[in-house]
Amino acid sequence: MTTLRKLQRAIRNMSLHLKPGGVLIVEPWISPRNFIKGNIHATFVNEPQLKIARIGRSIARGRVSILDFQYLVASPRRTQYFTEGEEFGLFTHSEYVNAFRLAGLKAKSYDKGLIGRGLYVGIKS
Repeated sequence: MTTLRKLQRAIRNMSLHLKPGGVLIVEPWISPRNFIKGNIHATFVNEPQLKIARIGRSIARGRVSILDFQYLVASPRRTQYFTEGEEFGLFTHSEYVNAFRLAGLKAKSYDKGLIGRGLYVGIKS
């Protein structure tokens, strides 16, 4: 989701699948304040029969984060190269909480979450 409207629509659509008392759990993307523009990163796999390099960089256009990945994958049979681009909206805590409220969910947030980005838990009335 790259816009606030799409975030609100996604939360609303997910909430439609819940019965009263049902729970929606959302792990957020990085907040605008915590997103590091120009960050570069690399991940490698170095097994005897498989080598993988994933190199990426993070840029932002307004409130949209853009992740640009380059992959190099090698096995004894062949070597492949491909790219992947991902775009994610950068939303604030209050924007997430409001999206839950607009969907008729009572939201509770947890700062740490599963991997340190936080977690939102909404309960349908």
